[in-house]
Amino acid sequence: MRWTKEEKRRFLAEANRRFMEDPGDDPHHIAAAEHMRRSIAQYEAAGEGLFRELAEAGCPIKNLDRLSEVTVERYGNVVAPLLIKWLPRIEYQSLREHIVDWLGLPIAPPEVVPALLGELRRMPPDARLDFNTMLSGIKRGLERTTNRGHFDELARIALDPAEGIRRLGPISALARMNTPEARDVLVRMLGEVHPDWVWTVLAALWKMKPALLRDVRPVIERYLHDPLLDDKYGANRREAGKIMRKIERHEAKLKQKQQSGS
Repeated sequence: MRWTKEEKRRFLAEANRRFMEDPGDDPHHIAAAEHMRRSIAQYEAAGEGLFRELAEAGCPIKNLDRLSEVTVERYGNVVAPLLIKWLPRIEYQSLREHIVDWLGLPIAPPEVVPALLGELRRMPPDARLDFNTMLSGIKRGLERTTNRGHFDELARIALDPAEGIRRLGPISALARMNTPEARDVLVRMLGEVHPDWVWTVLAALWKMKPALLRDVRPVIERYLHDPLLDDKYGANRREAGKIMRKIERHEAKLKQKQQSGS
């Protein structure tokens, strides 16, 4: 039997509640339960104003996970505007990340895009990529909520060296546009971004249509054959290999179609 997301959320919430009430005698479990209680208290305190206004609007919750119970109409008309309003006001990182996740839904209204870009600008340009869950949430959100009309703004961020780590925020959204212009932005980034970030740009390129990737095949092949272009984990070569296999499958299909038509 496969559980729905709501069933999983309820199961985990109940399991966490029971664990915090009775962590047993293990000192590590006791410390973990205390940390969870303290984190929940900080989360609720940081979002006091947001949760109060959500309750006044008919959503009496103390954790944004409960928004999975809200209808699409109420989300767009009530919840999203309140999340947009409160995101710049909240300092607690965990709650901010949670708000970004809930704003980055395909059903979100267009107003969420400026909010996500505002949160991206809030990030220090010298922030680390490792375990940067806020950057990951913004990338997902922009991918789901932007369209080709946002190209100029996203391309400007992606191509500006002064943006630092923020340059990676729009890459998934650009890849989803599947245009030659968006592809060219990502290809240009390969030669400009920090060497440790190249693999994530290659991963974004992999999402594009193979017909677009064929034209930049020589660029991708370099990451397969030049060891100086790889990182210490082999991630650049691995991502480039995925792109090449996608191109080769596409070319094989074209060849097969040509042969069957001749």
